[in-house]
Amino acid sequence: YPAAGIEPLPAVDDAPNVHDGSPTALVVMPDGKSMLHTAIDMQAPLRIVIVAGCHFSVDAARAIRADPQLGALFREYAVWLASENEALTEVLAWNREFPDQPMNVAWRNDEWSMLGSWAIPTFYVFRDGKQIDRWNGWGPDGMERLKENLRKSGVPN
Repeated sequence: YPAAGIEPLPAVDDAPNVHDGSPTALVVMPDGKSMLHTAIDMQAPLRIVIVAGCHFSVDAARAIRADPQLGALFREYAVWLASENEALTEVLAWNREFPDQPMNVAWRNDEWSMLGSWAIPTFYVFRDGKQIDRWNGWGPDGMERLKENLRKSGVPN
């Protein structure tokens, strides 16, 4: 309905792994015109999931990016995840600022039953599919808390 002035929704393609039983997310392509519905491997030896989408999440992502070791660790093992109802414009803005830490959108929040909270930001550390740590919030001591919690979880930082 072009006369309504409504932007068309992005096209969604399914990745081959979308039916493997893992939780799934939408990967938003940089142009915002397409998305990939894909499974996220939660059985990986290490997976850090960050429920994100607020200015505190942005503060955390900026601080992590500024730390060379943490930046590399998060690029390899982290999944920045927004709730299923996150606005596409917000995801695109995040991904423009953090192309190396893109935000994904939960296909359905209930697929992510291993996440006990969708409070923003909440950090989860998983090893081989088992949650070994969880904490939420980001404040003035956010980087110290992050490093301490990762250290307690046996994650090198």
